[in-house]
Amino acid sequence: MKKILFTISFVFTSIYASDITITTGEESGNYFKMGHNLAKLIGTKNVISSKGSIMNFDRLMKGKASIAIAQKDAFLYYIEKHKDAKSKIEVIGDLGKECVYIVAKKGGKLDDDSDLQQKGIKIATGRLGSGSKITYEYMSKLEKGFAKATVIQDGGMKAISKVLSGQIDASMYMLTPSTENKIIKTVVNNDKLFFLPVKDWDLNDKFKGKPIYTFEKMVTKKGFFDDKVKTICTTATIFAVNSLEDTIMDRLADAVINKRKSIMGK
Repeated sequence: MKKILFTISFVFTSIYASDITITTGEESGNYFKMGHNLAKLIGTKNVISSKGSIMNFDRLMKGKASIAIAQKDAFLYYIEKHKDAKSKIEVIGDLGKECVYIVAKKGGKLDDDSDLQQKGIKIATGRLGSGSKITYEYMSKLEKGFAKATVIQDGGMKAISKVLSGQIDASMYMLTPSTENKIIKTVVNNDKLFFLPVKDWDLNDKFKGKPIYTFEKMVTKKGFFDDKVKTICTTATIFAVNSLEDTIMDRLADAVINKRKSIMGK
């Protein structure tokens, strides 16, 4: 009898889970892949792409999704503008690092992040709603100097070409650290480009007692002596609406705690 009741309970939980939608990132990106990996673990097939973390939080608030993969700094940015989100969206757990990579031209106006903090500098921070754009806006809140630069809504390889041609001074990306990343490889293999160090200590803000950004030295090229860049990192984090049924919430938390590598595809 107990076995029958357990089976019935599992079936109903699976049916309920199948209705859950996970909102992620662009179809070509890591968040979309991680969303599908997470979906398999909790028993749903509804994974949708998005234009960025802000869209993901909007979907959670509007009931268009129940679970989101987004940047943690973007969440802090969002709840400052949407006060009710803090009571409706829960942080389930962190997955992996998302780091700032700022590309500049050698011999140009920039040597480190302090040079960004002046009028007349142009930096591409990504398109509207992108993680890199939100991160730069949050950086500008913590260190007012970053707000002096002129922000250009552009990204990808197009932005790098504008750095090379001198149309802009820098382009910024939020990337999962990997020497195989196309942007990172492009910069490392071009002797006219370099990664701008990011080390302003005013970016050392905290959320629930933990730093939003950690200061890191990320490897950009492996070798006998690895090439590294000083920068800041936040995390790719799983969020959920707190109205989720307890059984599903437990299953989600279990996946994040015990199967994080599976979600990340490692």
